[in-house]
Amino acid sequence: MKALTAIRKQLGLTQHQLADLLQVSRSAINLYELGKRSLPVAAMIRLAQLEISYNQAEQQGKTDFQEIKTAASEENTRRLATLLQGKIQACRDKAALLQQQLDIMQQEHNRMAYQLIAMETWHQQIHNTEPTAKLQLQIEILQYEIQQKMICVGREKQLVLQQEINIQVYMAAAYESALDQLNRGEV
Repeated sequence: MKALTAIRKQLGLTQHQLADLLQVSRSAINLYELGKRSLPVAAMIRLAQLEISYNQAEQQGKTDFQEIKTAASEENTRRLATLLQGKIQACRDKAALLQQQLDIMQQEHNRMAYQLIAMETWHQQIHNTEPTAKLQLQIEILQYEIQQKMICVGREKQLVLQQEINIQVYMAAAYESALDQLNRGEV
């Protein structure tokens, strides 16, 4: 609490500037300095990194705030890059899993469509030879069951899966773009 105020004043920062560095609100800094609230763990870690950077700079005779801010910013950039890479991989993994599900669904749908065609061909051949009522009913029941199964792997569900895949691919591309901008220093 008092240590934060001391660090902030040594660095010549306002509460607002420190809040930006720690990625919390200015009121959170104020409440922390007054001893009324603790900082979130992530902010405490960033504060420790800032303090370490400050101490290292001070030992090297560099007390320029901009140098300290640059060191802290580089660490935040590395962490953000790692986070973005994780999100890119998660999106790619999810898209691959969904693609596997879609492939299986499409194969099952095609298999059942071929079964229906075969059943219909068989049904027509039996009609030419006077099938029994029992055989006719069995064929119709089989056709109905296949049609019901096809509904479960129908085109609508396949389209929904394809849209989910597209969303994951789009999100991965967006994260890749953000990572690229971060690596070029545009962010």
